Amino acid sequence: MEYLGRPPEGEKYLGAPKGDTQILPGDFLICYGPEEALLNLSKRVRGIKGDKEHEEAVKKAGLKRLEEEMLFGS
Repeated sequence: MEYLGRPPEGEKYLGAPKGDTQILPGDFLICYGPEEALLNLSKRVRGIKGDKEHEEAVKKAGLKRLEEEMLFGS
Protein backbone atom coordinates (compact mmCIF):
# COMPACT_ATOMS: atom_id res chain seq x y z
CA MET A 1 0.00 0.00 0.00
CA GLU A 2 1.21 3.48 -0.80
CA TYR A 3 0.22 6.55 1.15
CA LEU A 4 -0.10 9.08 -1.66
CA GLY A 5 -1.01 12.20 0.20
CA ARG A 6 -3.03 14.19 2.63
CA PRO A 7 -4.96 17.31 1.65
CA PRO A 8 -5.27 19.24 4.94
CA GLU A 9 -8.41 21.29 5.25
CA GLY A 10 -7.80 24.83 4.04
CA GLU A 11 -4.18 24.06 3.13
CA LYS A 12 -2.19 22.99 0.11
CA TYR A 13 -2.15 19.31 -0.84
CA LEU A 14 0.66 17.39 0.88
CA GLY A 15 1.86 14.75 -1.61
CA ALA A 16 4.25 11.88 -0.80
CA PRO A 17 4.53 12.76 2.90
CA LYS A 18 7.50 11.58 4.96
CA GLY A 19 7.33 9.11 7.86
CA ASP A 20 7.23 11.88 10.44
CA THR A 21 4.11 13.51 8.93
CA GLN A 22 1.41 13.74 11.56
CA ILE A 23 -2.05 12.47 10.60
CA LEU A 24 -4.75 14.35 12.45
CA PRO A 25 -8.37 13.45 13.21
CA GLY A 26 -10.52 14.55 10.29
CA ASP A 27 -7.69 14.37 7.75
CA PHE A 28 -8.65 12.87 4.41
CA LEU A 29 -6.03 10.33 3.33
CA ILE A 30 -5.40 9.21 -0.22
CA CYS A 31 -3.98 5.68 -0.31
CA TYR A 32 -3.30 3.19 -3.08
CA GLY A 33 -2.89 -0.55 -2.75
CA PRO A 34 -4.55 -3.95 -2.70
CA GLU A 35 -8.10 -3.81 -1.38
CA GLU A 36 -7.35 -6.44 1.27
CA ALA A 37 -4.45 -4.40 2.67
CA LEU A 38 -6.53 -1.22 2.81
CA LEU A 39 -9.43 -2.98 4.53
CA ASN A 40 -7.11 -4.60 7.07
CA LEU A 41 -5.45 -1.27 7.79
CA SER A 42 -8.80 0.37 8.43
CA LYS A 43 -9.47 -2.24 11.16
CA ARG A 44 -5.99 -2.23 12.75
CA VAL A 45 -5.80 -1.28 16.42
CA ARG A 46 -3.00 0.41 18.34
CA GLY A 47 -0.57 -1.42 20.53
CA ILE A 48 1.17 -4.76 20.40
CA LYS A 49 -1.58 -6.43 18.38
CA GLY A 50 -1.54 -3.67 15.76
CA ASP A 51 2.26 -3.70 15.63
CA LYS A 52 2.22 -7.44 14.99
CA GLU A 53 -0.40 -7.04 12.25
CA HIS A 54 1.76 -4.32 10.68
CA GLU A 55 4.84 -6.57 10.68
CA GLU A 56 2.86 -9.39 9.08
CA ALA A 57 1.45 -7.05 6.41
CA VAL A 58 4.95 -5.76 5.58
CA LYS A 59 6.26 -9.33 5.23
CA LYS A 60 3.28 -10.32 3.06
CA ALA A 61 3.77 -7.29 0.79
CA GLY A 62 7.48 -8.09 0.45
CA LEU A 63 6.74 -11.68 -0.54
CA LYS A 64 4.15 -10.53 -3.07
CA ARG A 65 6.65 -8.06 -4.55
CA LEU A 66 9.27 -10.81 -4.89
CA GLU A 67 6.74 -13.13 -6.50
CA GLU A 68 5.77 -10.45 -9.03
CA GLU A 69 9.43 -9.75 -9.82
CA MET A 70 10.02 -13.45 -10.45
CA LEU A 71 6.97 -13.69 -12.72
CA PHE A 72 7.28 -10.41 -14.59
CA GLY A 73 10.84 -9.19 -14.02
CA SER A 74 11.78 -6.02 -12.24
